Amino acid sequence: MTADPLAEKLEELRRAFDESFTRPAAGDDEEVEHLLAVRVGSQAYAVRLAEVRGLHPAKRIIAAPTREPAFLGLAGLRGTVVPVFGLAALLGHEAGRAPAWIILPAGREDVALAFEGYEGHWTVPRSQLLAARCDATDEVPVVRFAADSRPLLDVAAAVATLRRRVATAAIPEERET
Repeated sequence: MTADPLAEKLEELRRAFDESFTRPAAGDDEEVEHLLAVRVGSQAYAVRLAEVRGLHPAKRIIAAPTREPAFLGLAGLRGTVVPVFGLAALLGHEAGRAPAWIILPAGREDVALAFEGYEGHWTVPRSQLLAARCDATDEVPVVRFAADSRPLLDVAAAVATLRRRVATAAIPEERET
């Protein structure tokens, strides 16, 4: 007999809530960072809440033709239609299941970024943000929360990468005549 996924998720959230009271609170004078814990493909990430204007369930994304593999389609959010791009494809991850969540980047960005899982909201002391070397040249910010560590996803950098990719794809190739 399979367990009810909703009941399992509720139990997990209840347990995380209860455990939050066992951790020492950040001191009043210590700066904190508000983060969203997300899953992109099979990879866990954290996203600074300050970089997000909105978080929405990915209820309906209407497919449209494109050459950009990260483009999933169009969605109506907050009274406007925005193009939706999959973070898994944008970050080079294998997409697991269909995206279940969409974030709107902070500022005046006119795009939405879709991902597979929203795992909660974290408030962590800034001292929990670390730099980790992922290869010989790059240092990636990593956040540590309880027993979990995950890379910090830079939403503005993801949107900038997306804009470069879309601009490059939109430039027609020159033909020899």
